[in-house]
Amino acid sequence: MKEKLQELAENMPRLAPEHAHDLWGLYRDGNRVRQIVDMLVEPFTDVGLTAVVGGEARGFLLGGMASYALGLPFIPVRKAGGYLPGPKVSEVSRPDWEGKTNRFQIQDGALSERDRILVLDDWYTTGSQGSAIRRLVERAGATFAGAAVIVEEGNDCFPDLLGRFHALLRWSTPIECFQVSPFNLSLQEEDRMGLSVAS
Repeated sequence: MKEKLQELAENMPRLAPEHAHDLWGLYRDGNRVRQIVDMLVEPFTDVGLTAVVGGEARGFLLGGMASYALGLPFIPVRKAGGYLPGPKVSEVSRPDWEGKTNRFQIQDGALSERDRILVLDDWYTTGSQGSAIRRLVERAGATFAGAAVIVEEGNDCFPDLLGRFHALLRWSTPIECFQVSPFNLSLQEEDRMGLSVAS
């Protein structure tokens, strides 16, 4: 697992001029994508999931691939203004890292009280999108089983916002380095703590 995380971190370089991490590059290798999806869903395979939810936009990719791997339906969560026909259930996020809020929507009736939902995305900085999607899932009557992301950015409140939370890596801005996330549910605590995997 540590070797896979090291490889994952090495394949998210920061690109000029924005100096943002290139997560799109991860999708250029089919074997790596399969490993990422497997690592994201592994802690949730025994909780009775009935569907996977992904938020716009890269959550569509990960959620769709995870739903295929698990043999479960995929439910998209769109931002307001995106094409989503029919009646909708919506929820407004708290401000994100840029101070912006978004209205997220699902089709009314897409979820029911029988559903147990896993939410997938690639990167959470504040968790504002994930917590809005959690509220949306619960307003629709479904059970929120948890959320999984590739990278989280050091918000220790994620479990309070998202319940069962799984992240493969943590980006530590102060030291400009990827670390194994303390929320990586696939590793024992002694294997998670303080391990830097790439800078």
